[in-house]
Amino acid sequence: MDKLKVGDRVYNHGDQANMSHFGTVTAIHSSGQYEITPDRDEAYPIGSYHVSPAMVSPEFKGHSGTRIVKAEAYHTWRDQRMLEVYR
Repeated sequence: MDKLKVGDRVYNHGDQANMSHFGTVTAIHSSGQYEITPDRDEAYPIGSYHVSPAMVSPEFKGHSGTRIVKAEAYHTWRDQRMLEVYR
């Protein structure tokens, strides 16, 4: 997968304790971790957080095994699911 860059839009699928949300990569730290800032309009109650590059997947598969992806990967998956529903 291409590494994320500052300004990239991402989708975090969340887990039992965290809501799914969109955000933006706002920094890349010397440790290699990405700093992600959730969209404010999503009513997400936390601020920026750090994730390891190992948590980022190139393709979203609809489950938490592909927890953090570029927003385009999520939209591609969602569009494919919608086509299946409306066939």
